[in-house]
Amino acid sequence: MKNNDNEIWSRYLTNFEIFQVDFEKLKDMIEKMVDLQRVEDLNEYVIHPKYDPELKEMDDTMNSYYQKLETIRKKAEDDLGLSVELKSDEIHGKHLRVPQSVRKSEHFNLNFK
Repeated sequence: MKNNDNEIWSRYLTNFEIFQVDFEKLKDMIEKMVDLQRVEDLNEYVIHPKYDPELKEMDDTMNSYYQKLETIRKKAEDDLGLSVELKSDEIHGKHLRVPQSVRKSEHFNLNFK
């Protein structure tokens, strides 16, 4: 029985150990290449801009747009006197949204000027 166990181990399980090492290397590479902060913050999967000058330039431009959107969001909050969120989805893209809890409140009125 012992001999049979060793044969199974050597034939199959050592290959799994090799795959595990390879997958660890792949995981490490992905963690280095993908901008994980952007995944967390914006749910966007992009290559980290430090790997290419063009990516860095595009990243700077995108960050500039995000800052402008945040300024617009704050202005909308001030103008409306309501909480306003900057959201993103596949249908509407980037957009401003009043949270449902605010929309349901008695103070929410669409007849503002």
